Amino acid sequence: MNRFRGLFFLLLCILTNTAFTQSTAKTLAQEYQLNKTDYAKLPDLYFRASGVQDWALADTIAVDCMHNYLDKLSLDEFAEFMTRNPSFCRGPLFYLMTSRDPIFQWYYKHGNKLDSAMPADFPKSHSMVNAVIFREEIAPKVEAAEQSGKEPDWEQISQTIQNKYGKDYITDNDYMVSSKRDWSSKHKN
Repeated sequence: MNRFRGLFFLLLCILTNTAFTQSTAKTLAQEYQLNKTDYAKLPDLYFRASGVQDWALADTIAVDCMHNYLDKLSLDEFAEFMTRNPSFCRGPLFYLMTSRDPIFQWYYKHGNKLDSAMPADFPKSHSMVNAVIFREEIAPKVEAAEQSGKEPDWEQISQTIQNKYGKDYITDNDYMVSSKRDWSSKHKN
């Protein structure tokens, strides 16, 4: 009987937590609609939505903040934003930023200035640029190679990266090294 009570209690906790999470997510969505233009509040809303695992809302908030606010700041204003919101800059910007975003250009061209605004243990601008290069230049080519069954043309990928971003982003790109290693390991090459 005690085992049954334990399972019942566990199930009740799960259901209650799910209902709480759904209710919280709905409240957060409403709060986002009310505060859409209060960009100082959006990083906190992003983390609260992430906390209840409402990833769609979290990404919507992050993209809104990035394109309707951060992309319009000056470099100095963005560096100040980074100082106030380092986790936001390390979190969603890391995986949502593209090479077409103005803030990417700041990471790429003014990385030293931005790095000085961030805590020492945070990823440096070079890492942010490398992540975008991986998503846009390396991963699609590796995926296409998987589909075709042929090894990626590593030389061509390297040349494209060098032409767009410079040699440093080939020689100091952990994503390129790990992609080659993973390919070799997977295909026993």
